[in-house]
Amino acid sequence: MNEQDVNETSVEQPIDPFKGDGNVTAEQPEQTVLAQTENVETQAQAAQHEAVATVEDKPKWVKVVKLVSTIFIAAAGLLASLFMCLIGVKYSAGGAASYMLADVIKELNDLFDALTAMGNSSPDGELFAAILFDAYLLIGMLLGIGFGIVCGIILIIKTVRHFVSKKEVGLEKTAITAVLFFFAISVMVLGLANREMSVGPLKVTTQYGGATLAGLILCGILFALYFIGKIAENYKKYLSDKKTLINGCMNLGWAVVAVIVFAVLSCASVALAVNEMGVKGSVGFGFNHIFTNALGVAINNIDSDSEELILSLAAQYSFGSIGMIIHIWFIFQTGKSLHGAMRGTVSADKTVKLGTQIWRLVFAVLYLIVSIVLAQELIKTDYEGCRMVIAAPVVILLFSVIGLVIAIVNKILVREKVDKSQI
Repeated sequence: MNEQDVNETSVEQPIDPFKGDGNVTAEQPEQTVLAQTENVETQAQAAQHEAVATVEDKPKWVKVVKLVSTIFIAAAGLLASLFMCLIGVKYSAGGAASYMLADVIKELNDLFDALTAMGNSSPDGELFAAILFDAYLLIGMLLGIGFGIVCGIILIIKTVRHFVSKKEVGLEKTAITAVLFFFAISVMVLGLANREMSVGPLKVTTQYGGATLAGLILCGILFALYFIGKIAENYKKYLSDKKTLINGCMNLGWAVVAVIVFAVLSCASVALAVNEMGVKGSVGFGFNHIFTNALGVAINNIDSDSEELILSLAAQYSFGSIGMIIHIWFIFQTGKSLHGAMRGTVSADKTVKLGTQIWRLVFAVLYLIVSIVLAQELIKTDYEGCRMVIAAPVVILLFSVIGLVIAIVNKILVREKVDKSQI
């Protein structure tokens, strides 16, 4: 062996990262990769076995509660999908008149026939106002039917897959969404179209239609039972984790507030106390009624030279429109936050959000301002000598403040403590 051969032999070979050093064989990289793969599979299997063991370790009654709770919320979602297609209101003025989809369509046809029969004569403001008012009811009911059909189809598919195929398909979340959509659309239709009057012998009330009221009661009961079941199912979390317990209590408090706000939003937004010629009483209106009535009066007084009347009607029309937008925002935002509150009762990660509550307070103040302005304008044009009653907006403002307080307390008690040494 010459010197050149010795030098070539003594040259260090580059170390392959899979081999560890220069003396390993070429077969070792493949063996290392296989070992790592087997290790990952072993860890995954261990995690799976641990999750199964955790489920199996739960007491039998907890499994039963979980199953029953799922059945409750699935039934509530399916019923909500059905009753969304039957949303209606009932006006009582000496006699009860129910308005469901078929009734509204029939009345709209009659109104359009009357409008056509007028020909080229002077426009009738009351007729236009009635058409616009019924058009709002029609849109609300069609919205309910659309959501009801979509939610119903999705829920049927998910229910079958969940109970038959034993797959986790998000059944509970979808069912909760369907129930809250039913609540929201029902409140929207009644709240914005509300008309109430109690002056002497004259009494006019607006209520949920029979089918809608039955649906709200049934879905509400099933929804509450599901809620109670979820709390019972996760009792160990409350006992072992103080943060979860505090957060659950805060979210439960906010859920109660949200339900109360839902109820208030179905009432008349603007109310006046009547005291005329010794006759006492009250009148109340939803924003849609004020909006459409202002348009009708404006059409009937299109040639009026009264600047005060024109400005008042313009204020009623514009603020009525703003009130409708705020009202709808409040309804759907309350439903969304109620959904979050239910999830937060069993998890410390889902807190009552401070930013959302601040926005709610801002909109509650705007809601109050709009109601005061509209009440004052109605007193100028139609109800001289009356006194405004702003109960509903004040209640919404009060509970918005309560929601903000809950969010602040929640943030203080449940916040994560950061180790300053890690900053």
